[in-house]
Amino acid sequence: MVTGETILRGESGGLCHKKMAKDNINSRPKDFVKWEGHFVWIDPGSIPVDGQDLHWKKISPKTVHESFLSLEILKAYLPLDKIRTEAEVAIWREKVVRLGGSASPQISDQTLNHFDLYFGVNHIEVILSNNQYKIINGRHRIFQAQKERIKQIPVFLREKIRRM
Repeated sequence: MVTGETILRGESGGLCHKKMAKDNINSRPKDFVKWEGHFVWIDPGSIPVDGQDLHWKKISPKTVHESFLSLEILKAYLPLDKIRTEAEVAIWREKVVRLGGSASPQISDQTLNHFDLYFGVNHIEVILSNNQYKIINGRHRIFQAQKERIKQIPVFLREKIRRM
């Protein structure tokens, strides 16, 4: 029997994997795994990524480098390591917006865009399964962080929590 995996996104934004038998359309799920995620700062060197097949069309190495500088600026004003959930992102993003303008000229629109690059819709997303990382989104940023020897970057880490 051939099996496949389907990834489902639940109402809470959590991912679920469902293994289904492909040769029987009406079959029930054989295995159901719930995933939960949160933001963490991790060493990009601990995540395997092959840079040879990267195509720099959507983002450039220069933009990624500038985003690392923006993260350092933001860390001086906000405890970014306290952001754990997607709900907390909205709260902290508002604080970043309030820091902009004359109160803190270093918080530019570009810096806000870089905040969104790591904590917004296109955040780096990694799955930890069987003690191995699998990149879902953000290969270019992880690769560039390794190349520039960045010590820590924020990623949205998803982990298995239970089988159903």
